Amino acid sequence: MSEADQRLDVPTQGHEIPDYVCCVVTEGIWTWFGTILLSAILLTLATLKYCKSRFKKPRFLIKNQNLLLKSVIADDNGATKRIPESAIRTEDFPRHCLKRRKHQVVDDLEFATMTKSCHFSDISVAVRPENATKNQSLNSVPFDYNRVRLLDQSEDYVNASYVGNCINKRAWIVSQGPMEGTFLDFWNMVWQEKTPVIVMLTKTFEFIKIMCFQYWPAHLNMLDTYGRITVTLTQEESYANYKVRHFLMCNGNEARVLRQYHYTAWPVNAPPPPNSILNFRQRLRLDMESMAMTGPPVVHCSDGGSRSGCFLAIDDNLLMSEQSHQIDIFGTVKHLKEQRKSLLTSSDHVRYVYDVVEDFLLCGDTKLSIKGLLQELINKSKKDPQTGFNTYQREHGLLNSLLPRFSIGDCAAGHREENRTKNRNVLLVPPDENRPRLTSFQGTETSDYINAVFVDGYRMANEFICTEWPLNNTISNFWSLVYDQNIKTIVVLNHPKSNQMQSYPAFWPKDRDFVKSYGPVFHVENSGCQDFDGGKFSAWDLQLFKQDLEPKTMAMISDRKDISSLNNLLSNLRTPAKPLKLFQIHCWPPNQHVPNSTLALVHLIAKVDKWRGSDSNLIPDDKVLVISQDGYSRCGIFCTTAACLEQVYHRQEVDVFQAVKTVRQHRPQLVANTMEYKYCYDVVLHYVMNYIKPHTVRKFETARKKK
Repeated sequence: MSEADQRLDVPTQGHEIPDYVCCVVTEGIWTWFGTILLSAILLTLATLKYCKSRFKKPRFLIKNQNLLLKSVIADDNGATKRIPESAIRTEDFPRHCLKRRKHQVVDDLEFATMTKSCHFSDISVAVRPENATKNQSLNSVPFDYNRVRLLDQSEDYVNASYVGNCINKRAWIVSQGPMEGTFLDFWNMVWQEKTPVIVMLTKTFEFIKIMCFQYWPAHLNMLDTYGRITVTLTQEESYANYKVRHFLMCNGNEARVLRQYHYTAWPVNAPPPPNSILNFRQRLRLDMESMAMTGPPVVHCSDGGSRSGCFLAIDDNLLMSEQSHQIDIFGTVKHLKEQRKSLLTSSDHVRYVYDVVEDFLLCGDTKLSIKGLLQELINKSKKDPQTGFNTYQREHGLLNSLLPRFSIGDCAAGHREENRTKNRNVLLVPPDENRPRLTSFQGTETSDYINAVFVDGYRMANEFICTEWPLNNTISNFWSLVYDQNIKTIVVLNHPKSNQMQSYPAFWPKDRDFVKSYGPVFHVENSGCQDFDGGKFSAWDLQLFKQDLEPKTMAMISDRKDISSLNNLLSNLRTPAKPLKLFQIHCWPPNQHVPNSTLALVHLIAKVDKWRGSDSNLIPDDKVLVISQDGYSRCGIFCTTAACLEQVYHRQEVDVFQAVKTVRQHRPQLVANTMEYKYCYDVVLHYVMNYIKPHTVRKFETARKKK
């Protein structure tokens, strides 16, 4: 190798080139080639995806829209024909509603049509900057042409509108719920307009939000001053779903009487059952007919929007049905929407109005005065020669056609695998929204489920809890329920025989001064037993204690398996004994739908009320736990008759039909046959004929007329 070659490091002929040199050269070329190829593939895929979304999707959208349109229109008469163009006769309205249900899209089409045809006015005054703090929301404000003006104030704006119905152009004043900064304006408006009635459709507090400022005195006989007006709460009537408050308003030397009808069962996210709002409206209208209506009544919800609009649409159509025997929901809702912004805001609200009006026309007025009750029940027993059914059978058949429907999803907790063994019948489980939840877990139990359901009474919502006879594996859960729900009264409607004790185990100690534990947390002591009505029912005095467990050492607590519940962690805390009264009826034979004695059932209900301290003024705050073998048979009779007897006592009237409909809202199997339904009437009749005196009825009717 020459010296020059050595300097240039050029390999001479006869020497081999190392392999790694070739690898370096070829690896660089293939890397660049692969990168370019991969980039080209990705770019092609992106282009194809863009072209597919840009050029093909609209064709599919148009095709799907056409198919949807055809599926809506191509039916027997066409879905759009379900939208009424004029008023409907009352006798045709239920059939019209049945046809609408076949086409769910009709509600959306109708609402869109009525909204499009509305002529909305200006809201220039409501949106002024100086009025911004006087509105809860700009979505629900008055139009300029029909807003209420405060006459004796420098600023005349209040978020309220005059609203008309089929009778009067200024039948109502719709207002937003008073706020902390506007309740003085609200009272000034009430005095200025000489309002005799306020209808409130919202709670004051819901979902950690203040829905409406409490603008009235908080306590009975309490006087509050609102500017130049003083208000005193003179009386308060409480019922399951509403309250009636009586006020005395004074302004200088002038005094007026005012009533507030406060409906408490209408949450923001769901409408109430139709019969509930109808019972409220019936009481309101009955009282308004007997009082001097010196000015328009005020109705408000939280913002003066959808709930107020639904109530007014229902009331207007029911008035129309009484006067002209017609229903015009389309025209009514359209008229309301033109009188206040956002008075009804969705097709769901219109659908609810249809449901309530239909329920009213199907069921009618089933209330009976106790005066002449015997003759009314004799007439109910007469069979119709054409159908062969009497009124009891027809009414119970109608109730069966109006049963609420619950899906498996509505009752998800009862169908979970870990809870299936806690049900006597897996087809009879409570809806999740209406079941009590356990919080006192025992042992290794972590589920809050027990097969029980809330049932409304006459004066108290969720007054009863209906449950089945405990199983061997649910007795501890039963006593957890008693403790968690602060139960003081238990009513047992079965008396199992000794050979049935395996299926229906004893869940309380029967021997006096005997203490028995039920689970690791609670134990029960029997303090004595007393028989009534010649042994037709008994009452046990029980004491419920929290089990006093031994303190846990830190080493034991560190073991996860030993931490069975919160009660174990707080085992050093002692709780006082909780007194209970357990009533058990003995005159109700097995496999018999009704008891042998109506008198015994009336006396049992009376003993329960006396133990709870219930009277004409005081409503107990505790619930009654009602038990039958399966959780529905017999329970319905007790809950219905207890509610009806309260109605007779307080209102001198009874409505068994609506009482049964109410107790079935959360458990449709209650009062399952006509015999049970008729027996509820028999119990009421027995109570009226033996305990209600004629002069009491006359006194009550005279007092009602004076009101």
